[in-house]
Amino acid sequence: MALNTEYRMRGVTLTRLEEERIDRQVKSLEKRVANFPDPRLEIAFDEQVNPRVVKVDLRLALGPLGGHLVSHQEGPSPDVASKAAIGDVKRQLERRLANQRGEATYGVPSRRLPAEQRPAGQVEDDGELDEFEETPDEDA
Repeated sequence: MALNTEYRMRGVTLTRLEEERIDRQVKSLEKRVANFPDPRLEIAFDEQVNPRVVKVDLRLALGPLGGHLVSHQEGPSPDVASKAAIGDVKRQLERRLANQRGEATYGVPSRRLPAEQRPAGQVEDDGELDEFEETPDEDA
């Protein structure tokens, strides 16, 4: 479905170039939420005067029962701040989808190698001696 987008401007005016950049970022997010029923995106721009910083509050609703993804970012211009916020929401969405696929350790590599790939000193010993191993001499 198409992404319903709502913009809220609080003291911010966008130039044509900034609008194009933000629309391009929203379209890239729209491709990722195409399979969700009725996704909604709310972007609120708020300009702080001293120092000149634009704050972006972004909220992505993934349908009526799909939950929400939220990001709050700042930047020197509206397009830079919205790019950071949309990138943050994309990462959150990827983590959510990975969790739904059952990838419990998303982004964390496995630290334990299988037994056949471990160096000789790290293989677990079950306490039994192999038939070729010598037993220690007691009289030595």
